[in-house]
Amino acid sequence: MAICLMLLICLAGCIGENYDFTPPGITLSSSAPVEWDKLAEANIDWLGPENKRIDKEVEDFSAFAAKQPEMRFAAGETVDLLFDHGDFDFQSLSVRLWHGGEETAVEVEDLAFTLPDTTGDYLIEVNLRTDRGSAQYAGKLSIYD
Repeated sequence: MAICLMLLICLAGCIGENYDFTPPGITLSSSAPVEWDKLAEANIDWLGPENKRIDKEVEDFSAFAAKQPEMRFAAGETVDLLFDHGDFDFQSLSVRLWHGGEETAVEVEDLAFTLPDTTGDYLIEVNLRTDRGSAQYAGKLSIYD
């Protein structure tokens, strides 16, 4: 009887858990609050709820990113990548900035990266690879002094 009661208590903890199998939303966070800080989903190839594929394709990434609301950050600022859920296992994460048609890979460490010291308008591309699939995110940054 005691063993059955222990098993019931252990299983009760599992029943109440909810998992989100959709691609996570990514928010950029810094020391100063940003009005529009959530990146837009661009290209998605993801294994969603009930193992159904979630596919989204953006034909022109640069045009899509340029249409996003502008996010303002200070030059040289450290920015954190915040995920709205973590119901997946990371395989890789990369960040690229586009400025004047030139691409720059940005080093990501502990889900954070440092913005360049050069001011101006940038497009940001975040690529996430997980055990559930891949997701690409886009945004438009304005970096100021």
